[in-house]
Amino acid sequence: MNFIFTILILLIASYILEITVRKQFNVPKSILSIAPVNNVHRIGKNILMVALLAIVIISFTTEYHILWLFLVILFVQYLFDIIMQYKYIRESREHLINIFFLIFYGLAALVILYFNPAIILQ
Repeated sequence: MNFIFTILILLIASYILEITVRKQFNVPKSILSIAPVNNVHRIGKNILMVALLAIVIISFTTEYHILWLFLVILFVQYLFDIIMQYKYIRESREHLINIFFLIFYGLAALVILYFNPAIILQ
């Protein structure tokens, strides 16, 4: 139950922070924020999404709650998006939003590990 609650809080916080950061950096939400920049980006995002879904399914169907691995995959996904967006669509400044969320999820992982160090062993 803690896993579901933690993921829900992270998703709500992410939504609120995205709106705030977009206003602060004056980056409008466009199709570039969702659509992959090229075929390599699309394939990479699909692989990471499948890994993320597999982690969630494993956490719900077994006694292993691997929240730390969920956060690692989110971290890798944002890092991959930053690299691809900076390289191919730098003028949209969408990579700035992803840099912010990379830092946000990194700090979230540290806070979760601080309050529940046993999560690594689960």
